[in-house]
Amino acid sequence: MKQFVAIGLLIFGVQSLQAQLLERDTARWSFALASSFFISKGNVDRLLWKSDASLKHLGPGWGASTDNTYLYGSFGGFKTERDFFSRNFLYLQPKKRIYPYLMGWLEKNLRRKIDFRYQFGPGATWVALKKESHALKFSLTATYEHTDFNSNDFLNAEPQSSDVIETWRLTGRLFGYHGLWKGRLRLQYEFWYQQSLQHGDNYRYHTDVSIQAPLSKAFSVKINLNYSFENVVLRGVKQGDLFWTMGLNFKKP
Repeated sequence: MKQFVAIGLLIFGVQSLQAQLLERDTARWSFALASSFFISKGNVDRLLWKSDASLKHLGPGWGASTDNTYLYGSFGGFKTERDFFSRNFLYLQPKKRIYPYLMGWLEKNLRRKIDFRYQFGPGATWVALKKESHALKFSLTATYEHTDFNSNDFLNAEPQSSDVIETWRLTGRLFGYHGLWKGRLRLQYEFWYQQSLQHGDNYRYHTDVSIQAPLSKAFSVKINLNYSFENVVLRGVKQGDLFWTMGLNFKKP
């Protein structure tokens, strides 16, 4: 008898006001929730669950945002993902063409065997283009980073006795969104590159691209592509990760 295989994929989000508050510079408060899952049963058992939550505030002369992602997965009964990533920003005069900010990132990553990572530091954003349906921004950030790995057998790093790597980094970021075909499609993209100022081989980059097509005022179809690469990893850990998701988005009017 053939085994039954079931696969499910869903992206569901609830948004109040504008989800991209500080990118659009419109609403005062904003929150967003989203969740997606993948289930496979039969010859191979696979579970992958991803949840996102964000909260943003824009005051008269300042703004703040926190974006948090949790990823849980298992394969054949073994835990493969239990990852948490939190990006936090405090902005000063975010409606100006050039504005400064403070950045703080927190991360735990089972796939990359990172027990805990944090980095924080100042930066600035230049708004190259800002229209009703188009925006383009460039950012530069200087941060101090501390990473606790669960081993000290590194790839592309000098041999060391400690499982901790500390470094100063410079991060460049590009963000943009564009309304296409009179709002029938919305393209959004983000790319950032982080380079260690002390070790040339210690770098990582990340890219995220999404296309959204509204079906009504509340619902839209969304396709998302996410890729990240880290050059210094533990031996046996793959340097790149690729995620592709598609599904429905729900936006609260």
